[in-house]
Amino acid sequence: MIQAVKAKIMAKKKKAGKNALELARERLQTAYEKLDTLVVMFSGGKDSTACLNLALELYKKNNVTKKLEVHHFDEEAIPFETEHYVRRVSQIENIDLKWWCLPVKHRNGCSKESPFWYPWAPEDESKWVRPLPREAITRLKNYPSEIKKRIAIPDLNGLLFPPEKYGNVGLIMGIRADESITRLRSILSGRSREDAFIIPFNDGTAVGNVYKVYPIYDWHFTDVWTAPKKFHWDYNTAYDVMDKLGIAPNDQRCAPPYGEEPMRGLYQFKEGFPD
Repeated sequence: MIQAVKAKIMAKKKKAGKNALELARERLQTAYEKLDTLVVMFSGGKDSTACLNLALELYKKNNVTKKLEVHHFDEEAIPFETEHYVRRVSQIENIDLKWWCLPVKHRNGCSKESPFWYPWAPEDESKWVRPLPREAITRLKNYPSEIKKRIAIPDLNGLLFPPEKYGNVGLIMGIRADESITRLRSILSGRSREDAFIIPFNDGTAVGNVYKVYPIYDWHFTDVWTAPKKFHWDYNTAYDVMDKLGIAPNDQRCAPPYGEEPMRGLYQFKEGFPD
């Protein structure tokens, strides 16, 4: 199943007669023309790094004078290398980075008694993995403070992007079909439209004006790493640490290790990020 769908993606690329970079640029241009606002959802990982730089290039090409809005959700249990990289990005002249440190809802595969955990939860400040970054935004209007009512990041869109301010907003996300069957399905799901990489996002608090934009959905991990090398992009040096640990490039993730799937990489923090 996975190989068949990947073959379908590769056939589309071949038919287009263009490389991954050209197609990603065209998709962003399409999103720019179709939607009122573009925002980069930036984790600090390799995929969102590609999206960030392509979006900056798009703004320059179209002579956009407004700063590129970038949203980073700091999930607390991340390497210091990620924090340092996000800080460098925040200092880029043409970027307006919003550094969110909210107690959003996450799956916790480490405990049957506590199936969820909340980064930067004020009631657990003594247990925080890192000090709160100086750039942190810790409050969001209408975000529920009661623990049982807290929501996950994907469900925040209606609070973050009200239509009266953003219009129809495209969230540029570094989602790649190459990474998992779940992502394959979310990207393709039987779609044949030319703009299938622009997907309505109506979950949670969204009110119909939010769209997911996947410009690099058909990139291979080699594409993701070739671009920074070729164009001299900055990147998260946590990946250098993972290289030294012997983790294969396609298995490297910059994310908290507590979910059911990420738990397999929990040992990486002890060995590579002991602080």
